[in-house]
Amino acid sequence: MKSKVFGIGTHKTGTTSLGDALKILGFAPHCGWGQGNKLIPASYNGNYEKIFKVADKYVSFEDSPWCHGNLYKILYKQFPTAKFILTIRNEDDWFNSLVRWTNNNTGCCKWGKMYHNIEYGNKLSKIRPFKENYVNIYRKRNQKIIDFFADKPNSLLIIDFANGEGWNELCKFLNVPIPKRQFPHSNKNKKPKQRR
Repeated sequence: MKSKVFGIGTHKTGTTSLGDALKILGFAPHCGWGQGNKLIPASYNGNYEKIFKVADKYVSFEDSPWCHGNLYKILYKQFPTAKFILTIRNEDDWFNSLVRWTNNNTGCCKWGKMYHNIEYGNKLSKIRPFKENYVNIYRKRNQKIIDFFADKPNSLLIIDFANGEGWNELCKFLNVPIPKRQFPHSNKNKKPKQRR
């Protein structure tokens, strides 16, 4: 039986590519952002039982809400044998991609304002003017994750797809064979559909 695998890197760090790669590797059923988005209020309201109930049904996970705040600590406590993958990206590239993806708008999707308010302390509608704050929080969160897993090295993989990492690092970490196909680079320059 495969371990659960949680993608805990923030949005626009290759989370969709990771999800597609996990599906190719057979870590299924997979919980993508479509299913996970429905759990955003539960993650911020501390309704972890609802989150665990969904997590019990899947093997791998990407995007919301798994990449929010300190949820990785709760997930590790609940699923101590799970694997966690922190996708990272150059800070400037990450921020610029986030701005493009959201059209510089915190209300980019149904839960957008809630996400940007809680994660980045941004209660306004625009993102670009707050670059320093976003990048600082992004950097600190990544470091907190690294520190949390420092004494659990077999539980965390840090991977940068934009820097050429892919199958070798992922498959070694998950102890599975490398597939004979190119690594998926998904969701390039795509913007979310506006939801009302």
